[in-house]
Amino acid sequence: MNFFENITFRKKPKDSTKTSLNGTNANSTSIDGSTDSLPDISADDNTLLLQQLKLQIEDLTTKLDAAHEEINYLSLQNNELKRSLREVTSKGDILQKQTAKSKNKITPNKKLRLTTPPSSSQDITPIKQQNDQARTTSTPLKQITLSPSSAQSPQQLTSNDQDVKSKTSQNNKNKLCILNTENKKGSLSIIEDTFSKHFDFCHHIMHNCSTKILVQDIDQKLENFTIRDYCIIFIGQTDVKEENKHLSIINELKDSLCRIKHTNIILCLPTYVTGAPIYNYKAELFGKLLCLAFQNNDSVYLFDTNYYLTLEMFSVTTGKINKLGLKNVYNWILDNILVDLKMLSDNPREINKTLQCNLDNTPEQNKCEDPQDFFRLQ
Repeated sequence: MNFFENITFRKKPKDSTKTSLNGTNANSTSIDGSTDSLPDISADDNTLLLQQLKLQIEDLTTKLDAAHEEINYLSLQNNELKRSLREVTSKGDILQKQTAKSKNKITPNKKLRLTTPPSSSQDITPIKQQNDQARTTSTPLKQITLSPSSAQSPQQLTSNDQDVKSKTSQNNKNKLCILNTENKKGSLSIIEDTFSKHFDFCHHIMHNCSTKILVQDIDQKLENFTIRDYCIIFIGQTDVKEENKHLSIINELKDSLCRIKHTNIILCLPTYVTGAPIYNYKAELFGKLLCLAFQNNDSVYLFDTNYYLTLEMFSVTTGKINKLGLKNVYNWILDNILVDLKMLSDNPREINKTLQCNLDNTPEQNKCEDPQDFFRLQ
């Protein structure tokens, strides 16, 4: 048996094949193990790109930090508003409970609220006509005999009598004092057009001050006033915004007005601002506190300035009451004053006594309003 039968012998490679293999190995070694085959990247271009990326990262980081700060500020502001709302709500709940308790203790006789509109425009008699009637009815003429030299014709007597009536009516105009902390454009002309026919008025404006400063010398301002004269006080936004001082402001106002017994005080509640629900809630709360404080004061009338206002009576830009709203408020105050003066002429009262409405004998539209209805609570 031949041992080499199953063995295959390969031929020796030729010289050309060895050369090609050696070249292939050299090329593969050059590609796999050397960096000479990589593309040439410039170091300057790489540095510029890195700088641009770093600037973008810094810009985005700055914007992100600013956004975080804005979010934190809004969160703090939101928490502050929630806290204020909770405090106002708790005060409102306490006040509603106190109002409900005081409602059961109200005596049958209540004070006439100036918010009640007049029953008819024909019932309002101007002050001049009242003075004329008082002159002609209360002092009848005596019959006297005149000598021919001193006798006058009937036309001359009538003319002289009319002159005396005209002078008496002008000299006996009722006095009106208006105290305000907000100087609205055109308010003086509106006041003059509304009240100049019936009153000798004066207007005191102390811009952006508190009501405490406004009424601190009210005794001197109303020194010569009588029971037929009136003083109108407007509560401004300064007192409403000082939420923590509501009770102290009302107590100081009450102490200042409790000394006024010889004339009438019309206390106008704060006016709302459209688009400001938190301020309006504070204004209504302040009005309720005023109602509780002055419910037993016979010389102070409360007037809700918002009761007769509509949306077009507020400014579109600021949300505050405009000229049309001011004119409407002053007209309603004048109508109620004339009604009060007419009732005073029909039923004279003493210097320390004010009109009261009897729930049994007064028409429905002239009845006193309950504090709950007066502030239009739901």
